[in-house]
Amino acid sequence: MGENISEELYDRWTKLCAELGVLDSHKANEVFNRLVAAYCEPHRKYHTLKHIIHCLREFDGASSLTENPSAVEMAIWVHDFVYDTSEESAKLNEALSAANAYMFCKELGLARLCIEIFCLIHATKSHKPVQGCKPMNVRVLIDVDLSSLGKAWSEFQEDSRAVRKEYDHVPEAVFRKKREEILQSFLDRPRIYFTAYFYEKYEAQARENLKRAIEELKTGA
Repeated sequence: MGENISEELYDRWTKLCAELGVLDSHKANEVFNRLVAAYCEPHRKYHTLKHIIHCLREFDGASSLTENPSAVEMAIWVHDFVYDTSEESAKLNEALSAANAYMFCKELGLARLCIEIFCLIHATKSHKPVQGCKPMNVRVLIDVDLSSLGKAWSEFQEDSRAVRKEYDHVPEAVFRKKREEILQSFLDRPRIYFTAYFYEKYEAQARENLKRAIEELKTGA
């Protein structure tokens, strides 16, 4: 992570905390450092600080669509806080990330946001809106998290290679089958993106990327 991006992240975090009315700057810095440490875990290759800054930048263009921009931005920060790629533990990543987000909100004096952010992060497991979240908050968060599907093909491939490295302990045939199933599930949706903003921006490219990636997984390219 370059120095400029690290500085950008810290500036964004301090600004977010100020907007939310966090009074304890020491605690805010402590939570920031815990977030950075998590996203810098050595087994992570895609779900890193680079992913977080990508999501935050994408969110900038859609924040005005949400009912509570600060809550969504906090959810972006914490949504992949826990990322374990072992078969059993991976099923709990979103739930554990949501639980940690709840705890962070308590520590930062943001009890009013605990339930909303907890709910938002849970929605990133299925990448579908869930009950309990404000409608546009959850739609924008999901679209932000999936925005990488609509990158240029070369960047999509780079992300795919990074994901493969995170699962380098999984046999190639098993990984290809599971990866194909996941990508096909997005392609099978009537639309990948829930908001008009992200649909117009990324839907066509995302579908092209998914089709190409699935074909490569099938053929062993």
